[in-house]
Amino acid sequence: MKITLDTNALKYLMDSDPQFVVEVKRNITAGLIRAVAERDAPEIVNQIAPELMAELKKDTTLGFTIREIIERAAKEMISYVRTYNGEPIFKPTDKTRTQIARALQPVIQDATLDLERKAVAAANLRIADMAERITKTVDERVDRAIDTQLEYEINKRVAERLSQALAIAAEKKP
Repeated sequence: MKITLDTNALKYLMDSDPQFVVEVKRNITAGLIRAVAERDAPEIVNQIAPELMAELKKDTTLGFTIREIIERAAKEMISYVRTYNGEPIFKPTDKTRTQIARALQPVIQDATLDLERKAVAAANLRIADMAERITKTVDERVDRAIDTQLEYEINKRVAERLSQALAIAAEKKP
C-alpha cells in the first residue's frame, strides 16, 4: 500500500503526533541502512569492522562464512529495540548514527545549496518580470498623460486660432 501526503498533511501529522516523527525518522534510517547494507555489504564490513575482514583474510580456517561476518558487523551497526506485531524493530547504534550523519551531511549541504540557488534564480526571474511590468505600466501611463496634455494643448490652440479667425471675419463684415 502506498500513501502520498502533501506538505500540509505531513506538517499536520508531524505537529500533532510526536510519535509519528519518531516512526518516520526510524523508518527512513532503517531504509537507508538496509539499502546501503544490501548494496555495499562487503565494503561496509571492511570499513566498519576491518579487523573482522583482516581476521578472515589472515586465517581461513576460522570457519566463518561471509554471512556470519556480515551478521557480526550488523550487530555492531544495529541494535534490537522491540517486537511489533511479531516483526523485530531495529535502531542504529550511536556509532552508526554518527557515520550516517557524517555520510549524509554533504548530501544535505548540496541539496540545500541547490535549493538556495533555485530560490535565488526564481526570485531574480520574478523581480525581472515585475520590473518589466512596472516599467511597461509607467510608460503607458506617461504616454497617456502626454497624449491627453497634447490633445488639450492642440484643442486649446485650435480654439484660440478659431476664435481669432472668427473675430477677424466678424470685423471685416460690413
